[in-house]
Amino acid sequence: MTPGIYERKGRKAPSKIFAFTDKAPTYQKAFKFYPKMNAAAGRRFPRHFYRALAKAFATRRR
Repeated sequence: MTPGIYERKGRKAPSKIFAFTDKAPTYQKAFKFYPKMNAAAGRRFPRHFYRALAKAFATRRR
């Protein structure tokens, strides 16, 4: 058997559910996440920030 995690169901031969390898996985970007999120934050942040700041000043303790 090759290295990994196996599961046995009843008396059947074990089946591999997780394989161990020496290679690191490689991934490719599927979406342009950071540019889109930075653009959205740039549009939305000022409005939310100033609304929260106004509420903080209105409800502050004196």
